[in-house]
Amino acid sequence: MNPFEFWYATNPGIRNFVNTYYEEHIHLLDGYKKLQADSMMLFNQGSVIEKLQVLTILAARKIYA
Repeated sequence: MNPFEFWYATNPGIRNFVNTYYEEHIHLLDGYKKLQADSMMLFNQGSVIEKLQVLTILAARKIYA
């Protein structure tokens, strides 16, 4: 098991941060419907690593928008 998987599964604070950040920032991809759809699919069906990749996309969009 990847350490991120363990931390996400056992630490409610980390899980809450990841989920809240996603919910509060997914709208930043509204102008990129295909990327938004792919990101939503990865976040909802993917591993923790994939969830963190989506957060990275959202953070980059937030910084460089």
